[in-house]
Amino acid sequence: MTSHTTTDQQEDDAADGSEVTIGEALQIALERHQQGRLTEAQLIYERILDLAPEYAEAHHFLGLIKVQSGDAEGAEENLRQAIRLDPAYVAAHNNLGNFLQEQGRLDEAEAEYRQAISLNPEFTDAHSNLGAVLKNQERWDEAEPILRRAIELQPGHFQALNNLGILLKEQGKLEAARQLLQQASDLKPDFAEARHNLGLVLAAQGDYEAAEAALEKSVAYGVDTYVNLCRILREQARFAEAIQHCRKALALDPDCCDALHHLGMMLEATGQVGEATEAFRRWTEVEPDNPFAKHMLAACSGEEIPMRATDRYVQSLFDSFAPTFDARLEGLEYCAPQVIADAVIKRISSENDCTTLDAGCGTGLCGPLLKPIVSRLIGVDLSRKMLEKAAERKIYEQLIKAELTHFFQTTPERFNLIVSADTLVYFGDLQPVISAAWLTLQPGGLIVFTLERLEEETETGFHLSPHGRYSHTESYIKSILQESGFGEITVTNETLRMEMGKPVAGLLVIANKK
Repeated sequence: MTSHTTTDQQEDDAADGSEVTIGEALQIALERHQQGRLTEAQLIYERILDLAPEYAEAHHFLGLIKVQSGDAEGAEENLRQAIRLDPAYVAAHNNLGNFLQEQGRLDEAEAEYRQAISLNPEFTDAHSNLGAVLKNQERWDEAEPILRRAIELQPGHFQALNNLGILLKEQGKLEAARQLLQQASDLKPDFAEARHNLGLVLAAQGDYEAAEAALEKSVAYGVDTYVNLCRILREQARFAEAIQHCRKALALDPDCCDALHHLGMMLEATGQVGEATEAFRRWTEVEPDNPFAKHMLAACSGEEIPMRATDRYVQSLFDSFAPTFDARLEGLEYCAPQVIADAVIKRISSENDCTTLDAGCGTGLCGPLLKPIVSRLIGVDLSRKMLEKAAERKIYEQLIKAELTHFFQTTPERFNLIVSADTLVYFGDLQPVISAAWLTLQPGGLIVFTLERLEEETETGFHLSPHGRYSHTESYIKSILQESGFGEITVTNETLRMEMGKPVAGLLVIANKK
């Protein structure tokens, strides 16, 4: 849209003091905009609109300025006005979509991107952005062909390569993701987001050295890069370096909960419990309702100790662990499932019918060990993502998402055997869950479980340790089992796994229903 109305020399730097057309003024404003001189550019856009209120391009670019300056309401108003004035304005639809995506209004963003594509089917940016919106909603089957179309239209479109790389990473297609993200990084070496995502993929592939190098080159991406550097260093037990990166993240954003989380966990792991307490306390100030922050603050401070970990804490913890749980435990020489299986094999004949409950089955590590000797195997867990991993084993007849005590109290099933590997470490007071388990066992039924050992006697018989798990005394466990109606109780010392290079002292508990 062109007009020859002049701007009356209202900008000294518009054109050497001479009169200019609105089209020329727009070009001057765009130059200021591209140079980052946002205030000057905004003044010119606004002056243009004073003179030509129906100039769609000026509304569009003024909307973009307002996005950059944080004026969300004004930005949306100008972008929508540009579209009202020119419904076929492809770039305005695309940029309104970008704005809506940043606002978390994904359905509206999707509609704008689709409109841009309908107006110009070869508009690569809109394909890339639409694919990103669909990806962020885990609509992967829809997102992938759209992103591949963007790359087909423009093979060097680094943002589309980045978006498709992220999608493939989320689908577990790590090598394909790595190749795309490497390509995006090579095409645009200063594209910090792609290099950051490349680092995450390399870390997921176990190449920590290359991951660290990629992340070190992407610090311009900001807080998330420091947090992820911290995470991969933590995986390698390089705690001092990881703590430094956490502190760098917090210097940029003192309220970054991921950084506070990692910092607190590493300070606890290195014995700096007082500082860990302060990190978790700060986290609860930022997110008062976060179950993980509240639990870890209680564990480190000794204040307001719950009788058991909350359902929300357990779910959040194990949903986050699920993708790497088995590999993580293998690195810790985790042996609780084998300890339980060995005990069961000595007491259960494979010739007898044995309906078995794996209580807190997680990813199903006990399943392959028990399946050859039991007739029917059911798993219960509170974490949906852990159950999805267990289902992949195709061992369990049934997998149920439920809180354990409630399941025991409500299930019509009766079991010959209940096993529980390192699940009851998230219970302090064992009386409710043990009494409920008794209800579901057949007469003479067997319960076998592991706990972490508490050496010193306490008033309660259990203790919430700074790492967030409960430990129990042998005398307390025997007392609870006897009160609940169990007999033939044996409790033996076992090493359950390694942690920080030291064995975790555990207990193997076996009892029969009288």
